[in-house]
Amino acid sequence: DADRHQDHLAVYQASMVACRTIPQILGYETPSTWLSFMPQVFESVKEEYFTVKLAALKKHKS
Repeated sequence: DADRHQDHLAVYQASMVACRTIPQILGYETPSTWLSFMPQVFESVKEEYFTVKLAALKKHKS
């Protein structure tokens, strides 16, 4: 329940309801969901990568 992204929480809750008859549900945590997660290393993004990423995002429809 530490994941703060509302879509992730909604999917988790819906999954738990859908799987309520299953006796054991296994999951996992990722470092970014820990409340104590504090990144210490940052990587500079090259402009050409950023341009490609923005073009890809513009093709995505919500």
